[in-house]
Amino acid sequence: MPKNAPLKKPVKKSPAPPARIETKSAPPPPKKIPQPPVAVDALLSFLKETKGLLSWSTADLADTLKLTRAQTVEVLTLLRAQGYVQAESGKSDQWLTTTSGETVSGSKLPRFSPEKVRQALASLQQAIEENNKNKNSEYKIARAVAFGDFLKHSASTIGKVQAADIGIELTPRSPAADNLNSAPESAAKSAFLHSLRAKSALLNLHLYAPWMSSRSHLNLLS
Repeated sequence: MPKNAPLKKPVKKSPAPPARIETKSAPPPPKKIPQPPVAVDALLSFLKETKGLLSWSTADLADTLKLTRAQTVEVLTLLRAQGYVQAESGKSDQWLTTTSGETVSGSKLPRFSPEKVRQALASLQQAIEENNKNKNSEYKIARAVAFGDFLKHSASTIGKVQAADIGIELTPRSPAADNLNSAPESAAKSAFLHSLRAKSALLNLHLYAPWMSSRSHLNLLS
């Protein structure tokens, strides 16, 4: 260093700013889907029946599912929000079932005559009566209700309908059944319904649920 050279003050470095910690905001809670005033399966059963119709009315929905006016509005709002139905253009009281509504309800193109479906139901009704008289049968049928688009057609109707849906309530004849909801018991019930159906393409048999009696139906047990 040269003699008498001015001294330089050491340069103080500013402390580095603290690292910025980025916090992720919590995701918004999922939207709560409102629960319909009737069972979802009941709504789907109605949508299934509309297959092949050009349109249907608000009154059709209310009459089939036995809904009040307020319940009907609530159900239509929900079905519309889910994309299962849409209003018919220019008509406030007429509705169309969308492709999504047909898919989720499991509807099929109507291909049976109403007369054939009612004949199949009469045969099933006879089979139920014979089963209940047979003490060797594994189950007694406590309830049997049929529903579907055939209810809207008389036997002489020219149009076609889908296979009828039937809810069957089974009561084991053996009171010593350990667990009615066990896998073996469920398999046994399914096998019983399969045999009762007798391979008929005109009938779809299901285990009974209370909503089936709350909607329009045909009672098969006298």
